[in-house]
Amino acid sequence: MAREAREKALYSTYYIEQKCPRVKIFNNKENRLIFIETLQSVKEKYDFKLYGMALNENGYELVLYDNGSDISRIMKSINISFSMKYKCKNEGCEQLFKERYKSMILEADKINETIVNLPLCLYADDSLLDTYLLNDEPIRDCLDCKAKAKEKLDEILKSQGLTFEDMLKKKKYRNELIKDFRKKSILSLKELGELFGGLSESAISKILTR
Repeated sequence: MAREAREKALYSTYYIEQKCPRVKIFNNKENRLIFIETLQSVKEKYDFKLYGMALNENGYELVLYDNGSDISRIMKSINISFSMKYKCKNEGCEQLFKERYKSMILEADKINETIVNLPLCLYADDSLLDTYLLNDEPIRDCLDCKAKAKEKLDEILKSQGLTFEDMLKKKKYRNELIKDFRKKSILSLKELGELFGGLSESAISKILTR
């Protein structure tokens, strides 16, 4: 049976729950620290805001604001990065996170309530958390299609006094834009390639991994 598609939208606040019932992944401080370091690294990469978190032996809960990055990519990066580091410290363990994470978009009037009702953390670093202020997030256009992304790109180039052709000649700048649009849109590799002058999916993939 096909999996039910998750609800997602750019510039949204999510409640996330990830379970790992087969393995007690957070039953020691070392693994908790590895997870905290992973969260910090992914947070810097995708520039999301973390309003709340809770850890238990068999999983974790997060309340986060995607800040324009695709929630699926954020979660994939967290789980894969942590799993790789965890396996290095726990040789012979079975595969982590076999179950899909659960996610729910929170309406503004539910965010504070959700944060407050998170279970007590086994370990947390307060410096990792952002303070949630009601209505402190501006309303922004979601780059959920190529047309909107094109409008955003034109706006950026105009502010820099550049033409589209100028941007294509400045490959370093073009590549930075591609990486930024990948983080802050839900465009496919093919759509990104079309947006940036007809690059192939493999070319976009190479740029993203540099």
